[in-house]
Amino acid sequence: MCIFFNTLDVNAQFLNSSRGSSELIAPNGHIISVSFAISNEEKTKGLSGLHPSKMKFNEGLFFVYNNMSSKTFWMPNTYFNLDIIFLDLNMKVVGLEKNVQHFKGREPIKSIPVTPTYYSAHVLELHAGEADKYKIELGSVLKWKKYPYFLSRPHSP
Repeated sequence: MCIFFNTLDVNAQFLNSSRGSSELIAPNGHIISVSFAISNEEKTKGLSGLHPSKMKFNEGLFFVYNNMSSKTFWMPNTYFNLDIIFLDLNMKVVGLEKNVQHFKGREPIKSIPVTPTYYSAHVLELHAGEADKYKIELGSVLKWKKYPYFLSRPHSP
């Protein structure tokens, strides 16, 4: 099980400008612009400390792992609720937590919202309500408009 502790004071949204952003095609055909959390530092920080106006409602943060493993996310020092989407290597939704409550601060630790653990390859964080807007549900498949060069391509079955 992985729990990611957000303790840095830099937003992952801006750490990886050299990789830019990419676009996902949602099940309903709408486009979601995503920034990437690739380094351990970016993954640790996530959206912690980010003001809600810094991430638009058609944007998200995509956590890149390139391997299937158990993943759990939590919400310390967050300022807006999130939909957290767990994806397999083929971008199929294997776990979905809607409207995960934000938590301003880091204590008491027992009060910080934590997702259940999901066996997944990647994780996408969106503003709460966006999963419904984009018709993302368990079993849905998201597609890349242009496949990011740094992602491992899944093996065909």
